[in-house]
Amino acid sequence: MNPNKEKRHKLNVVLEKYMKTLKFFASFKMKDKKLLQQKAYKEARVKFGLSSTLTETARDKGVELVKANDDREFHIHQVSIRVNYRAFK
Repeated sequence: MNPNKEKRHKLNVVLEKYMKTLKFFASFKMKDKKLLQQKAYKEARVKFGLSSTLTETARDKGVELVKANDDREFHIHQVSIRVNYRAFK
């Protein structure tokens, strides 16, 4: 993938929103993604403006991080993001 300057800027904006969404979901410290979906999904969609696919991916990643850290405090500095046709059109 070799995006031009405009596409690179758009990707960086989306990545920043994704990180904020991920931190938002992780802040609930919930290990059940269905319960997290009910509690925070709509708010995250409105607040961060990501597509449903990226919002769901951030939710899932947030749950994974909470489970992996098992009640320890953690900080999110870097995370991978899945880029596919569903995420970007």
